[in-house]
Amino acid sequence: MSDERLRALAERLAEDVCRSYRLGPDEAVEKILAVWRADRAFCAALSGAPDAEKFTRTRIYKDAATKARKAIYFGLRRYCADDKALAAACEELARLPKDGDAAPLLKTIAANHASTAERAAHLDLFWNEILSALGEARSLIDVGSGVLPVLFPFARAPSLQHYLARDRDGAAVRAVEAYAGWRGDGRLTARRWDLKDGWDAGETFDVALMLKIVPVVARQEPALLETLARVPARRVILTGSKEALVKRRAIARRERNVIEGFARDAGFRVSHTFETPDEIGLVAETG
Repeated sequence: MSDERLRALAERLAEDVCRSYRLGPDEAVEKILAVWRADRAFCAALSGAPDAEKFTRTRIYKDAATKARKAIYFGLRRYCADDKALAAACEELARLPKDGDAAPLLKTIAANHASTAERAAHLDLFWNEILSALGEARSLIDVGSGVLPVLFPFARAPSLQHYLARDRDGAAVRAVEAYAGWRGDGRLTARRWDLKDGWDAGETFDVALMLKIVPVVARQEPALLETLARVPARRVILTGSKEALVKRRAIARRERNVIEGFARDAGFRVSHTFETPDEIGLVAETG
């Protein structure tokens, strides 16, 4: 079968896919081809089809198109884009000398996690908002941190002595641990943790980061919002997304309603709100 024929159909489907999902045409084509090339029955049917246009109206093509769409959808829903690349970067970081250049490895780690990758184009704006809200905080807990701590500008937050990252994703925690080990200054620690575990007795922090987590918990495990509301921190920074993780769909209004409602129900006092190109946020006092 001609690969050009297969690619032409993939490019055609990719145009439609890219109108709905958050990925570029070249990436979409490669993902579609990966699914179709593994489908022998589909490839055989296409090879034997005299008319490619008529072939797109057959059941076997429609099923293959649906299969490719589902693969793209669930691939985009994964917070970690490439487990092997992330693991390799962490291993290399663990071996890196203290005077080595960690920046390329940190960039790889960040690029392979959805929450950090989508902030890449405006990271400075994002950190300006976060650092302004932190003020002179000495301790910080990052609830559902992902790999964001590997990008935290510690040099711009000299007062911050303890950054505790908590996440249930073991790969993300290992990445943060690798970075913390390379830093070796004790300012950053990481722990694998689930919101269902609750909070440790007696622990308290100046600030808690809850970045894009409240709307997720509200959708998936609303009973745990009460646990989030008991976060042991004097100040919280809450954010929500402006656009859906997978589909090209504006969700800022919905997300804002969720985080504002959460803050109100928890009895937090909102001091100010902010926006970046990617997310909306608020800063609130808990006491």
